[in-house]
Amino acid sequence: ASFLAAAQVLVCLLPLTHETRGLLDRTAFAALPRGAHLVNVARGDIVVDEDLIVALDCGQLSSATLDVFRAAPLPAGHPFWHHPRITLTPHASAVTLVEDAVRQVAGKIGRLERGEPVTGAVDRARGGRRYLRSASRISRSRTTSSGAAAGGGGVSRLSRLICLTMMKMMKA
Repeated sequence: ASFLAAAQVLVCLLPLTHETRGLLDRTAFAALPRGAHLVNVARGDIVVDEDLIVALDCGQLSSATLDVFRAAPLPAGHPFWHHPRITLTPHASAVTLVEDAVRQVAGKIGRLERGEPVTGAVDRARGGRRYLRSASRISRSRTTSSGAAAGGGGVSRLSRLICLTMMKMMKA
């Protein structure tokens, strides 16, 4: 609570977990200084929409900038669209660079085919990006000792198809 009491601007970058779902509610908003500003670029389910509207309407919060929502896309009739103290931003952080993406996907597929751990695995239980010890066990369980995919090399054929498709997209 002391952290919130000192925050004129609260920027939420938290992952969505069991502990963070609904974390920004009337209790959290009441702990902020009157007139504070909320920025949520994390996950929509962290904010309780109805409590945010009340906090804005009574002046506890002066404004909110929202990049994410409980329902995506935000329904046409949602009160966020027309609230005078809410600014909505498009949830687009960057343009994907196709050549970089192709290299990254091809590298990950190659690691899977060789039975190596895949980097950047997401631990959904923890709500964020975590490098999993189990990733190497998962990839090994999907391949035989020779490195060919179990079930007749399906990963290998799929990886080639994905890479070829992405290469064609790059040239187009």
